Amino acid sequence: MKNKIFSFITFTMMVVFLLAACNFPRPFSLQPPDVQSPDTPSPAVPEPAVEAPLNLAGPSPEPGDTLLWVDASLLVYIPPGEFIMAHGGEDNPEHTAFLDGFWIYRTEVTNRMYLRCMAMGECSPPAVDPSIPDLEDPVIADYPIVGVRWDQAESYCRFVGGFLPTEAQWEKTARGPQGYIYPWGNAKPNCELLNFNECLGETSPVINYPAGASLYEVFDMAGNVFEWVADWYKFDYYTEAPFDNPMGPEAGDVRS
Repeated sequence: MKNKIFSFITFTMMVVFLLAACNFPRPFSLQPPDVQSPDTPSPAVPEPAVEAPLNLAGPSPEPGDTLLWVDASLLVYIPPGEFIMAHGGEDNPEHTAFLDGFWIYRTEVTNRMYLRCMAMGECSPPAVDPSIPDLEDPVIADYPIVGVRWDQAESYCRFVGGFLPTEAQWEKTARGPQGYIYPWGNAKPNCELLNFNECLGETSPVINYPAGASLYEVFDMAGNVFEWVADWYKFDYYTEAPFDNPMGPEAGDVRS
């Protein structure tokens, strides 16, 4: 799939199967969705870590503040402000954009998290492929979900009361306001910073690379697996994108 690819992304993706990463606007009021256990839950799916209603409105959070969410994920607050987007290329000329503050998952969505959504009947199984592991294997509970289409990623985010991040939100989370080439800065990638190329030859747990986390301490913004964003892809979108909160093209043939 043709995509808006930045320098750091060329090193990141070792698997072609895809996963969801959800975000939440700020300020907003939200009652977390009902994720009570089904009558016969899978033994591999834990109870949600948060049962009480939450409200993300209220006093302004600080950059890097975290919040435990209903699927046991940890939300990280990304503050409002300008940032440098893209890194120079035919379809991604460097430019400045502004985003309102938002919350985003600190890690990729795991097998454990996605399995619970399936048990509740809100998510469909990932692609059937011999290379995709058994989701109920407890050994890989904290590995990222793979084999997920864009619509399945979107469904998971709706299940937890959020939505897929825009490409701009994803990129600010990954590169910070200064527009680093990589999440950790401008130093070249290595196997201590991310899971890429032949470092492991397979996926890895979502919190295995703290040294490679982004400025906002979000993990695996480079490496491990591909991630879906909300945007349609359009070759020349950056030449027409608004400065404030770019949402991507209104329509297209493929998603980013």
